[in-house]
Amino acid sequence: MLPEERRDQIARRVAAQGAVSVAELSRLFGVAEETIRRDLKALENAGVLRRIHGGALRAPGAPFRAAPAAERLGQNHELKEAIARAALDLVQEGDTILLDSGTTTLTLAKLLTQKRELVVVTHSLRIATQLAEAPHLSVNVLGGNLRPQELALVGPDTLRALERIRVDKAFMACAGLDVEHGATVSDVLEADVKRAMIRSADQVILLADHTKWERRSLVAYARLDQFTALVSDANLSPLVQELVKSAGVDVIIGEIHMEG
Repeated sequence: MLPEERRDQIARRVAAQGAVSVAELSRLFGVAEETIRRDLKALENAGVLRRIHGGALRAPGAPFRAAPAAERLGQNHELKEAIARAALDLVQEGDTILLDSGTTTLTLAKLLTQKRELVVVTHSLRIATQLAEAPHLSVNVLGGNLRPQELALVGPDTLRALERIRVDKAFMACAGLDVEHGATVSDVLEADVKRAMIRSADQVILLADHTKWERRSLVAYARLDQFTALVSDANLSPLVQELVKSAGVDVIIGEIHMEG
């Protein structure tokens, strides 16, 4: 692996986790700890992180960068399930819906196979593959250029396709969310697609667990008041819930089902 590739992966890890250790990175990449220290120094000079003894922290004010979808699939699984179940209650038989790419929207897609009659539009190949298990649903995949890490399609062809459609509901994802910037993501092309999805939908529903609050990623794509509802989990603080409601957005809380 080239140093540039390793440093990019380190930057993604510290952005997603908030902190990393030299020993952990040394084991992960199979290089000497001194090599990792040089990488951290270079990333500190670039403003990505702040070095501390034995590791590094995400730099204050540095944008949050979500890990690739394949890494996020196993994270916060119970929260995503709770949110997806609550979101499923918003879907009526016969609806035409847009599904944004994301691990929580993918979890929702798995539940949508229970419905008998839906038209689903998505730019996510993962979601399209999941819905292929439900041939009774009508699934439409938007064209475009592939983002390999997310297995999502973006670009001019995707935007043109979205200009031609209208849907009842769009279920959206984000990397970060706050009052000042609204919903944010790490990729400009992805943000363009999300804006177009919002324009195509009568109702726009954001699926975001409590860990997304007060994270700020690189590109803002929607103000809070552009969403009809926020579906989150019970760990979202009452104060945050009130802030979201004050923007005219409904707050729906998904309950975690305890096993046994």
